Amino acid sequence: MTVNYELLHRLEQATVTCRDCGMRYGVYSVGCSSTWIGVCGVCGERKGVTETRDWGYFVTGRRKILRGEEP
Repeated sequence: MTVNYELLHRLEQATVTCRDCGMRYGVYSVGCSSTWIGVCGVCGERKGVTETRDWGYFVTGRRKILRGEEP
């Protein structure tokens, strides 16, 4: 089992995320989000972002990474 600690660290430290990373690593947990143009804390791309809390702080993706699965 290989754990991607670098990705795990990025998910733990990110304060904002784009929709693509949110969908890949988290679960959308609100009905409406404020978005703005910024740099995603996960992929590093400049695009529309929102706070990671809207995606459940990536708990689902972090658990998969710790199990050695790639989300």
